[in-house]
Amino acid sequence: MKTRIGSRRLLRARLLIPLAAGALVVGLLPTPVAAVGGIVFDGSPGTNPPPATLGGYPMTPFGPDGYAGVQYISSVPAPGGGSVAFSPGVYTYPATSLVGQWTAGYTGNVYFNDGVAGFTMTLPPGTKAFYFYGEPNACGAWNVTATTDNGTTTGPVYVSGVCGPAPSPRYFGFYSTGAATISSIAFSTDAPYAGVIVGQFGINAGAPAPKPTDPPKVMSLSPGSGKVGSTVTITGTSFSYAGMVTFNGVPASFTVKTPTKIVATVPAGATTGPVRVTTPFGSAQSANKFYVLP
Repeated sequence: MKTRIGSRRLLRARLLIPLAAGALVVGLLPTPVAAVGGIVFDGSPGTNPPPATLGGYPMTPFGPDGYAGVQYISSVPAPGGGSVAFSPGVYTYPATSLVGQWTAGYTGNVYFNDGVAGFTMTLPPGTKAFYFYGEPNACGAWNVTATTDNGTTTGPVYVSGVCGPAPSPRYFGFYSTGAATISSIAFSTDAPYAGVIVGQFGINAGAPAPKPTDPPKVMSLSPGSGKVGSTVTITGTSFSYAGMVTFNGVPASFTVKTPTKIVATVPAGATTGPVRVTTPFGSAQSANKFYVLP
């Protein structure tokens, strides 16, 4: 029985395969890391919906690609002009055929290969920020790796594959902190005889770079304690370009409400400790600990 999306015989990957009790979810949540040329990786949204900004850049989600059903393609159009090109080519597949497993209710196409480790996505010239969601085209959990043309890499990230659980595709975001641009991103897996699946793209689409600003300062947390899944208001300064919030080192989903206020959700796995806010211009943590309640 075929257990992944294949290029010739398509299984509706997650559609009829029941998930085993205690099925494995992703074991590692990537942490933003700067590398050569000022390109930064941010995986903090995990399987959550994509934030409106990435590293301070306003992001534009991709619209419909114009492809119906299953087709072999080499590129998809990008907002603002240009395209994302795939090398080698990939197959399209409707995310809605994956029985709601795709991240954040995404209903567009996904793009996959089969039998080789992965592919490279070449981005429109001048791209400063780009995100996608991805997973192995295989059942079980495997390592995937995303690497930009300048060498910034996620390193191996352990991700549940196409058979679940829901949702399993994860967010991979890269952005520039200076003059550098992102020309291409290679995405691959160590799953044998498989490939990868990507979709739900977003790009800065020519939006201006973040304006230089002071490093952030964290002044207060309200409330000062709470359970996993509760919301916390972080008050401070220079939050406009926040790219990451952590609770004692664990990345959290968050929304920048104003330059002085962030609302964050206490992430699974968080423990008692400081809350840190990171922007392209520095980072700062709270003087007081946030207490995670049982």
